[in-house]
Amino acid sequence: MSGDERAIRDVIQTWVRASAEGDLDRVLSLMSDDVVFVTASQPPFGKEAFAAASRAAAGRVRFEGTSEVLEISIAGDTAYTRTRLQIMVTPQGGEPKRMSGYTMSVFRKQSDGRWLLTRDANLLTPEPVRRGIRTTVPVLQVKSVTASIDWYRDVLGFSADPFGPSGEPVFAILHRDGAELMLQKVAAGIHVPDAIGSGMSAYIRVLDIGAIRDAVGAKVPEVGPIHQQQYGCREFAVTDPGGHVLVFGECQ
Repeated sequence: MSGDERAIRDVIQTWVRASAEGDLDRVLSLMSDDVVFVTASQPPFGKEAFAAASRAAAGRVRFEGTSEVLEISIAGDTAYTRTRLQIMVTPQGGEPKRMSGYTMSVFRKQSDGRWLLTRDANLLTPEPVRRGIRTTVPVLQVKSVTASIDWYRDVLGFSADPFGPSGEPVFAILHRDGAELMLQKVAAGIHVPDAIGSGMSAYIRVLDIGAIRDAVGAKVPEVGPIHQQQYGCREFAVTDPGGHVLVFGECQ
């Protein structure tokens, strides 16, 4: 690695570190007076606008990031770099926002030997927000996973991904219209009553309660009627072969 390449890498790392520390003067010292920044969100801007925006955010926004230098090419007193950046922007009292992407930067060597940033194209975009909980899935204990799969397929239109021996799987994930249910075979020696009781085992939200009720009723004559509930939902219930009470609801 040449001395010039090492010096350019030092400028990049110093920039990232000074930004995290809120040292604006240090950041400004790493760019030329005629620097131009290009981003996807606004027209090109220079050093003065960069400084003004940074001062406005001081104390209200915290920046943390990492930079991976992918390429450096030097020709005389001019060099360009290609980097991948990952930045976390945290407003005071707010949730962090992660951004990542690539930059293309041009550096110019000064008469005193320093390399300063003179052009920068920043293509960072927000990363998808990741929440702690995505969804919840009911897990129904059954005597026979195979028999339950058949019922949920034929009556409710679910498809199944079974796991375990092909003749008698011990687990299955049921899918329909983006919804999931799980079936788990009970361990040997554990008694499962024929009827779970009057309480519901799963609540399934639907868009058209009448159409679902008609389709289920064509397969299971003893399916319950649709009831209008005081809390605004229209519901009906059906019991699967294992005694699990499934309540379907269309709610406003």
